[in-house]
Amino acid sequence: MHNEAVRRFELALSGTTAYIDYKVKDDGSLAFTHTFVPVELQGQGVAARLTEGALRWCREAGKQVLPLCSYTVVYFKRHPEWNDLKSDQ
Repeated sequence: MHNEAVRRFELALSGTTAYIDYKVKDDGSLAFTHTFVPVELQGQGVAARLTEGALRWCREAGKQVLPLCSYTVVYFKRHPEWNDLKSDQ
């Protein structure tokens, strides 16, 4: 879910919430700055599901993504099908 009020994408599971924080850049693109997954959800593919959902939203909204978060950087490397959304600036 996109929570624009706090500038993050969220995935609620098992009473906790995983999220990706972002900043809106001057050109309207989104800089993904941090991915957080609660300890009890780690190792279950939650970060990947969350990232894919956030990238899907960005594609539909016509937004480019600047991956600053280390997880997002790796995700783009492992999933080149999303590279059309990747901004280098």
